[in-house]
Parts: sequence; structure tokens; C-alpha cells
Amino acid sequence: AETDFYIEGDPVVTFEKIQFSAWGPTEMTSEQLFAQLVRPHFAGEYSPYGSPSSKRVHLFHCDQDFQIGDVHFQVEATQPDGL
Repeated sequence: AETDFYIEGDPVVTFEKIQFSAWGPTEMTSEQLFAQLVRPHFAGEYSPYGSPSSKRVHLFHCDQDFQIGDVHFQVEATQPDGL
């Protein structure tokens, strides 16, 4: 596997907060989305950077779309500002 190194540009930042919008086949509250989809997805290998169980990282940027199951998410805002 090849590895790309970037030595110019802004460094990757660790977000304190990320705001998502979501849409899918069933209506869910914010609490349901977080408990049923977001929290489990970012547990284990994808737990926050620096956690003992973290083995991978997700890089996010505003307007990024991704999917968890049959629910689509879009990154609306990050704090601090990222890419």
C-alpha cells in the first residue's frame, strides 16, 4: 500500500464538536440518531483519537456526505473550523 505525505497546508485539527444533518427512510429524533447510529459507529476502532481502542480515524470536512446504514449524513459545521 502507498502512503501519501503532505508537508504543506494547514495541519489536521481535532474537532471538539461536529454538527451533522441526517435523512433516511424513517424519522428519528436527534437523540435516537445519536444513540442508535452515531455513537455505535464511532465506537471501537473509530473511537475518538487518543482513546485506547482507537485504531482508525475519520477525517471530516464541511459539506461532506457519508452514510451509516440507510441513513445519510452531511457535516454542517465543525468546531474549531476545519477544512
